Amino acid sequence: MKSTARAQIAVLAALMFCAGIASGLDWRALLLLKLVPVAAALDWLRVASEPGRYRWWIGLGLVLSLLGDALLALPQDRFILGLVAFLCAHLAYVAGYFGRSCAFAAGWLAVALLLVASMLFTLNRFGELGPMSLPVSVYAGVIGAMLWRAGALSRLDRAGRWALLGAALFVASDAVLAWNRFVAPDPALRYVNILLYWFGQWGIAASAVEHRAQTASRL
Repeated sequence: MKSTARAQIAVLAALMFCAGIASGLDWRALLLLKLVPVAAALDWLRVASEPGRYRWWIGLGLVLSLLGDALLALPQDRFILGLVAFLCAHLAYVAGYFGRSCAFAAGWLAVALLLVASMLFTLNRFGELGPMSLPVSVYAGVIGAMLWRAGALSRLDRAGRWALLGAALFVASDAVLAWNRFVAPDPALRYVNILLYWFGQWGIAASAVEHRAQTASRL
């Protein structure tokens, strides 16, 4: 299957999922449609990227993200379990990024720290985290680390810039999710959250595919 076909399937599933939500269907009943875009990115990664540690870590992150989506769709509230799955996905991406570059990237570290501090201040000042304060703080620190390492990677090549774009979109998705859950719930934000999430995952997968293309061009 060509990458364009996978993208078309992902877009179709995304449109059907959003249409289902708009029509009032419980999003848990639309779980399979929600999983398709990330599953398509994972399959694209499998066939189009160079075997190696970087692909392995990115693939693991995508698998853990699928697990997180599934956990959040269970009848009971499994937000903590879903949070842990996505936290592990971010850690997998961090490991993959570190595998390509260990540069300190002080500027990007400052950006990540400022962003995390701003997010946590906003959530604690205007939201109601309650017992979720510690888990959310840990999660915010991990996504900040992912953004930091993606920023460091962006200096290397185009694959690194794809990694940064994907990470930034993923962080934006999590920020929208946190605002919608803890500060000011708005049904319209569900669409913003999921679209940012899907695009972010495809951007991260694209970094591994582009890494293969760049490796081949040097041979």
